[in-house]
Amino acid sequence: MDPSGPLRRDEGVQDGHGALAGSAHASVSLAGQNDPATTPGDPPTVSSILHAIEAADAHGCDGCATWTEYQLEEKDWFILRQRLDESGRKIRYHYFSETQTFAHQMVSYAHESSHGRLTMSLAVKLAALCASEEEKAFEKMIVNFGQADAKSSSNSSIHRPDGYFAHGKSHKYGVVVEIAYSQKRERLQDLAEFYILRSDRKIQMLLAIDYDYGRTMKVSLITWRPNGSGGLDRRVQVCFYLDAALDDGH
Repeated sequence: MDPSGPLRRDEGVQDGHGALAGSAHASVSLAGQNDPATTPGDPPTVSSILHAIEAADAHGCDGCATWTEYQLEEKDWFILRQRLDESGRKIRYHYFSETQTFAHQMVSYAHESSHGRLTMSLAVKLAALCASEEEKAFEKMIVNFGQADAKSSSNSSIHRPDGYFAHGKSHKYGVVVEIAYSQKRERLQDLAEFYILRSDRKIQMLLAIDYDYGRTMKVSLITWRPNGSGGLDRRVQVCFYLDAALDDGH
């Protein structure tokens, strides 16, 4: 087996069929525009991953969100990250240093719609909770920083979430949002432990929308918070996708 090939590939939520599909504005890049470029002398694994990213970008995921993992040594990860940064594009990726695994994420319109609707829902609920003038002033300072990198304070792990909400004057304290499906679902616990327990931020919660597309059509809202004893509390609220509408299960 080619060591530079993907460890696993997931094709998840498809456009037009997502539980929260709607009028999301996802950026669609054109092949050849600022694609990550290989450099002579790059390790074969790095070149292989860059070519795979370019190919995926050229096809635009065929309307499907994907999560593809590759084995990548830490020394090669530094080179790959440099190439990705040099492209000037906001490519979504994760690096799990403990297992030396690089994950490339491609999103669909349905994925971005889910994130957009969740963002609006959070804004509405936050506004409803802020009654006093002082609370309203605080609410107005909450910013969606988008795919803001979260780095480890002790190793080379780095994760680029689907969304990050924090106070405009205190960026390190906030809430991370992830939209998950299939293989990414398997990584949610790892991501929660990293964001809340090991990142260089003081993240108070990971909030994930988990959509089981193509099987149960179940949509779950999952949250992780610090439990005060060095671990995490995980809670799940289940909804169901029925007749093109979200049902709260009642």
